[in-house]
Amino acid sequence: IGTPADVKTLKDVDENLVQTGKSVMELASDDKRMECLKTFSECQDVVTWIRQITKGVGGNLQNFVSLALATAEDALAQGKLSHLHTVGSGFGSLIYDLKKTSGFKELIAGCKSLWVALDKSEKKLPKLLRECNEELEWYKSVKETQGSVEVTSFSQMNSILQYGYYTIGSSRPGQSFHSISEVVSLSLDDRDKKLPKNSYTLDELRDLESKLVLITGSRAENRREVDQYLNTLHSVCQIADALIALQQVGNVKYTGWTLRLPCMRDCVNELQQTAREMNREL
Repeated sequence: IGTPADVKTLKDVDENLVQTGKSVMELASDDKRMECLKTFSECQDVVTWIRQITKGVGGNLQNFVSLALATAEDALAQGKLSHLHTVGSGFGSLIYDLKKTSGFKELIAGCKSLWVALDKSEKKLPKLLRECNEELEWYKSVKETQGSVEVTSFSQMNSILQYGYYTIGSSRPGQSFHSISEVVSLSLDDRDKKLPKNSYTLDELRDLESKLVLITGSRAENRREVDQYLNTLHSVCQIADALIALQQVGNVKYTGWTLRLPCMRDCVNELQQTAREMNREL
């Protein structure tokens, strides 16, 4: 028997209590939604891990999946990563917004977007969450591997900024270009430094660009160096595009034209000025 303070009478029944009762009844009558919440409560290992490595589905989870997909070697790995992103998106309101102190009202509010995602997934969300929970150790190993990708990417960027030289065009007379990948190359003046790589194609430079963007995100660390790399590459590609266009219209001034510049100094403004001058001649 409860104390007088615990005893509830009809006068204690208000609209909030009635709505809560209705919400409970609606939830209990939907087997798929109940399965969804039950699965969420049973898969807290992967839910907790997602919370630990991410700040939100629009932020680091997307970066984690995108970077992992860039190095995924087979369809099976790609599928696992795709499932993780689907789970993180679908259960996002519960993963990121639901606190230990949250009550039933907060749970119901968070479920609104979950039910939409559940319907869009054709009721497959619980199954995908269970699969992700079972593959947690694999996801952890991918995360550890990303650490080495980050180290390698920053090491390549720093080597390029210190020892790299861009070459745009060719000094060979009569040579014409049809693709920007033929126009741009980068070599490293490593001398006695024995760098692991001493030249890069445009595709390799763009691949490194994608990795740096994903790794860096919004953090301030290495931002200045990353921005210098990205802005220089972007400006170099603008000049290369202009060079191809000028050759295609028959501008003989740019037959055998070449430009070589070091990456160690910030020459973005100079490159952009060159690109503008070339575009004015089109």
